[in-house]
Amino acid sequence: MERDIYSIKNKISSIKWPKTFEEAKSQQEKEASNLILEGTLSGVKHIAGVDMSHAQGSSQLYAAVVVMKAHNLEVVESAYAVQEMTFPYVPGYLSYREGPVLVAAIKKINTLVDLWFFDGQGLAHPRGFGLACHMGLLLGKASIGVAKKKFVGEHEHVGQKAGNRKSLIYDNHVVGEVLRTKNKVSPIYISPGHKISVKEATTWAFKYAKGWRIPEPTRQAHMHVNRYRKECGG
Repeated sequence: MERDIYSIKNKISSIKWPKTFEEAKSQQEKEASNLILEGTLSGVKHIAGVDMSHAQGSSQLYAAVVVMKAHNLEVVESAYAVQEMTFPYVPGYLSYREGPVLVAAIKKINTLVDLWFFDGQGLAHPRGFGLACHMGLLLGKASIGVAKKKFVGEHEHVGQKAGNRKSLIYDNHVVGEVLRTKNKVSPIYISPGHKISVKEATTWAFKYAKGWRIPEPTRQAHMHVNRYRKECGG
């Protein structure tokens, strides 16, 4: 297990991030073909939620990773990072803005995580390579994108009962599912990142919703990163 963690940290430490939109777009189009978007997860022991935060008008980006036991959601460890933004915010290129600081936080984790939850899109992306796809591929682990707003695609009306779901269709392909996690509360948009199927991603997301709109891993990451930002004066 230690060797696996070391290998992951070594891999993500050597990342060279694109400097231009042209380079980023080319990378997305190329790497999208390497994604594995099928399979059923088993033997999941640890899950993690990842989120980023920044204060309006600031160039500082903050990241938090919260690792939890899969069977009871007990927090095992958490890690944080802060960096200067090096890539502007442009829809469709979120991973190039957030990726460096997220990786900086992930490198501090010493638990082997089986399933990652990211606050952002996965396959539901113009080039099929959202944040959860990018990070999942880098980590070589199963990953899920959890988004509060739709980025691409269309879907039928989702019933008002918790657990109701509808396929999210983009360019004639199912790229995710729209999931109602709580009765009469706005649905969220789930899409696979890597090493997981569309339906399996939604199933895991709902499993950890626990009565909240947002699955517990990303909910915890959101609370942790905002607390960390405020403690840092951001």
